[in-house]
Amino acid sequence: RQEVISLDNEISFNEAIIEEREQGIQEVQQQIGEVNEIFKDLAVLVHEQGAMIDDIGSNIEHSHEATAQAKSELVKASKTQRSSSSLAIKTLRRCCCFQSLSFILKNRRYCCLQ
Repeated sequence: RQEVISLDNEISFNEAIIEEREQGIQEVQQQIGEVNEIFKDLAVLVHEQGAMIDDIGSNIEHSHEATAQAKSELVKASKTQRSSSSLAIKTLRRCCCFQSLSFILKNRRYCCLQ
């Protein structure tokens, strides 16, 4: 009889250990599932950020090209402005010379008529 009680106690103890281990296994399975979800979310974020990085790279390239073109346009505009300013100065000089010549000729006629 003592042996039966001892065996029953051992069986109960072993069943308690088995149940505790099953709970531990279930917790580990749940944690593995959570880690799996985290890795899936991380994969989505990495994919999205990869696309964003590609967009940023493309925008940088486009900005570089636009900046180079803008620099070229500024150089052209500067040359055009210089030549326009030079032309305006030449035109102004010619007008002044013409006005001076007109004034001189007018005064000569006036002097000659008197």
